[in-house]
Amino acid sequence: MVEPIVLNRPPATARYADCLWLLDSRPKNIYVAATLGEQETAAKFALSLRDAGFHVTSRWLRKDFSDRPDASAGWVEYDAYEAAWGEIDLDDLRVSDTLIVLAHQPSATGGYHVELGYFLGAGRTNIIVVGERPNVFYFTSNVRYTRTTDGLVDWLRSEEHGKW
Repeated sequence: MVEPIVLNRPPATARYADCLWLLDSRPKNIYVAATLGEQETAAKFALSLRDAGFHVTSRWLRKDFSDRPDASAGWVEYDAYEAAWGEIDLDDLRVSDTLIVLAHQPSATGGYHVELGYFLGAGRTNIIVVGERPNVFYFTSNVRYTRTTDGLVDWLRSEEHGKW
C-alpha cells in the first residue's frame, strides 16, 4: 500500500523510496502510459481509475494491436498505421491533466519516454511514475514516484490536491 508523503513540494530526499506529494491540481483526465507488453495490466489499472470517477484518455489501452501491419509487409501501410496511432496518442495526451507512467518493463520503442517528455515539455506537473526510473528525466522535480499502484487510486482521490 502506498503511504504518500503529504507535502505540497518535493521532499529533499527519497532517491529510492516512494516519493508522492500533493498534485498541483485535482486529477480529472488521466493518460496511462506503459509498454505494449504491459497493455493488459495498464488497462486493468485504467478500469480502477474509471471506477473511481476519473476519465482515462488513453485510447491505446482499448486497442487490439494484433492487426498491426508488419514493417516488411509494406512501408506505406506500416507508416500510415503508426502515424495514425501517434496522432491519437498525442490527442489523448493533449486533453489529459495527469500522466501516470507504468514503468515496470523497459520500453523497447521509447513510447512512454516520449509521453513523459511531452508532459515535461508542456510544463505539466501532474506526473506519476510507477515502477522504475530509467533516466534523468524521471528524477526531475515535477515527477512523483512509487513502486506500485497499490493505494494509488485512493491517493489520487484526495481532496487535498491543488489546495495551497
